[in-house]
Amino acid sequence: MKKLTVLYACGVMLCLNTALLAGITTYNLDVFTQNGDYYDDPALDIYMEVLSADTTSVRFDFYNNSTLDSSAVSHIYFYEDLFQSLRSIENGEGVSFSEGANPSNLPAANLLTEIALDEPSYVISADSPAPFNGINSGQSLGIILDLKAGYTYENVISAFDNRQMFVGARIISLPDGSSEAAAAIPEPATVVLLAIGSFALLRKPKNK
Repeated sequence: MKKLTVLYACGVMLCLNTALLAGITTYNLDVFTQNGDYYDDPALDIYMEVLSADTTSVRFDFYNNSTLDSSAVSHIYFYEDLFQSLRSIENGEGVSFSEGANPSNLPAANLLTEIALDEPSYVISADSPAPFNGINSGQSLGIILDLKAGYTYENVISAFDNRQMFVGARIISLPDGSSEAAAAIPEPATVVLLAIGSFALLRKPKNK
């Protein structure tokens, strides 16, 4: 049993280290509005992966793993000062997004008082009809942004951790007809806590 525990802990650490070395960081898109009955429903599961596409660009992949009867991400908003241009929008199967949006700002973004940013630098939205072309359950969307000269993937992650940038999303077509606003505002300690937890598995229990 002890050997299995050690192997499991090593496996957890290996996965964490591999993800970090590969330049992949995952953030939940957490709902911060309360417009309907589903704002805090655990079945609403939308997240974002941030990847180092190459030395001059960063890729953002958005996934809707919700198990609600209906939900769709219709708008993506980037609030930052690290990128110089939108390189490409890579629509997953059944998804169709283009640059630009109405509303041009994330609804209720003023509620995020810990973020000192004004207008979004990039806005990407689902083509009409949005409920059909948005990111529905089981679908995904990729966005690649080119970095300004001198910036790296690590600068992007650091900006997230220091709350100097964030990514917002508008979620529509919830089962009660409501829409909500969500944001990826990371908890910097998450990876550290996971690492500490895996090391704790290695400790030998004290004899009673």
